[in-house]
Amino acid sequence: MSEEPYRAGSTHAEEDVELARLAAEGQRKIQDAAAIAGASREASANRTRDELIRAAIGGHFGSAVRKAARTLFIAIPMLIAGAAAAVPVLGADTGAVVAFVLGTLATVSFVVAMVLVNMQPMASPARVASERAWSTSLPFAMDGYFELLALDCSELHVVIDVEWAPGRPAEVSLVQGAAGALDVDARAEAVRGGAIRIRSGPLPGTYTDFHRNRRGSNRQHVAYVHALIDRVLLPVHRSHPIARIALGHDTSMTPEEHARMLSLGALTRKW
Repeated sequence: MSEEPYRAGSTHAEEDVELARLAAEGQRKIQDAAAIAGASREASANRTRDELIRAAIGGHFGSAVRKAARTLFIAIPMLIAGAAAAVPVLGADTGAVVAFVLGTLATVSFVVAMVLVNMQPMASPARVASERAWSTSLPFAMDGYFELLALDCSELHVVIDVEWAPGRPAEVSLVQGAAGALDVDARAEAVRGGAIRIRSGPLPGTYTDFHRNRRGSNRQHVAYVHALIDRVLLPVHRSHPIARIALGHDTSMTPEEHARMLSLGALTRKW
């Protein structure tokens, strides 16, 4: 509440100035609030994007958490064997204490390993930096890769537009055959500007695994892009130089493609 007394004798000019001041102050507060909300949304979107990228890369290459879980699973039989041999080797009193300690360590290791193995494998910042370095080390430019890994959709086709360097572009039939050797569901077609578009078969993306209470990741995108580059595009590039590839996605899917994507083979496929 204003502490200024109401002035009945104020002129219209004074009222107009005060009203303009209030309106300007209100607009400034609205803009400040909108800027704060926008910055918060952007920060949240960036965190989600980074988490999806780390989950995709970690899901394909593995993570320190998974490696620790495997180490613990290897150690458990050794601890159990040590506990079983403690009493005969060290005697009843000392052996019982050692067996109890080793047995407790084995139990704790099992519990911790089960927790770790059910955690979403997340790539470390160093692993993400290594993947970025790989993407820029190719003999042709690659756009859209990390945007593909940051997508939050449950199923899609990876779309790759291949642009040729001047000289000797490849025929569609050649690209189709090379891509088909990797992915029998892939299709190649000519697009504007002389480029060739490769559309992958159906791939799973992010999804919720209710049985393990965690989200799936875009690890298949990482595997597919690496395999496509190593086994298809680099061999083609040696004879038909590629200038640039642009990665995108297509979420349209027929019922048959959806059923194929949901099959066990599609979910666990190693390219």
